[in-house]
Amino acid sequence: MKSMPYIILILALFVSHLTQAQNIKLYPEDSVFVDINGGRVYLLHQVKRKQTLYSMKNFYQIKLADLYYCNPGLSKRSLKVGEKLRIPISAKAILRTKPRPYIDSNYVKVYYQVKANETLWRVARKHFNVPVELLQNRNQLSSAVLYEGQRLQVGWFSLKGVSDSLSKHTGLEGALAEENRKWRKKYEMGLMRGKTEKMEEGRACWPKYEQLSQQTNGLYVLYDGAQVGDVILIENPMIERRIYAKVLGSVPDTPFARGSIVMLSPISAQALGILDAQAYVKIRKLVK
Repeated sequence: MKSMPYIILILALFVSHLTQAQNIKLYPEDSVFVDINGGRVYLLHQVKRKQTLYSMKNFYQIKLADLYYCNPGLSKRSLKVGEKLRIPISAKAILRTKPRPYIDSNYVKVYYQVKANETLWRVARKHFNVPVELLQNRNQLSSAVLYEGQRLQVGWFSLKGVSDSLSKHTGLEGALAEENRKWRKKYEMGLMRGKTEKMEEGRACWPKYEQLSQQTNGLYVLYDGAQVGDVILIENPMIERRIYAKVLGSVPDTPFARGSIVMLSPISAQALGILDAQAYVKIRKLVK
């Protein structure tokens, strides 16, 4: 009988886990909207009462770090009922064609809201990889002309959320890891095209106490030694951690940044494991 308290504790934790996961509920009559940014699919989730970040994490099979990364400032405040969060999900979680067998009570329709100057071809082929005719027929479009704000049904989403097996199958490691791979690929392409690496080392700084815009909420830096749009490799030698980051501009001439060779975005500093507002780093850049 000594093991009874432990069994009760395990059951309590299990029931608590299920309750948290069930806080996210979708119904067939609901409308789910998705957005595309940088080739990644984001589900737009409207927060309802009693929903928590933990329940979203379980329902969508994502990491809390991804939620914070895609929703700047979220880590420093509480959820607000009615607010919309960007949820990075596996592209395969959106079923492009009607499931067979199809049961209405198992799925919710997924919609995409057309942006300015987007064409039917771009939405169908570039965003969702489906035939243009399929999207046109599904939405009963009399022509291929789209207008800003138009809603198009692009697929279906399971009422059960994203399955754990699907998340593992797609190899989703997080939005931050995916962005790092993108910049790394661009950097390596430069090496393949004959560019050489040049090293530099010195002090890095980052605006630890400033609120940055959505644009800089990623692996970005301000750096004088490369052109805007270039990718550089940055290393924190203290823990031998490296990231690839895109250059957005030059280091500002301010008392705080003066003497620094690079200014990191908060996300870049976090990825490098840098806690202080200033730190020593090593940089590799590509030159012709």
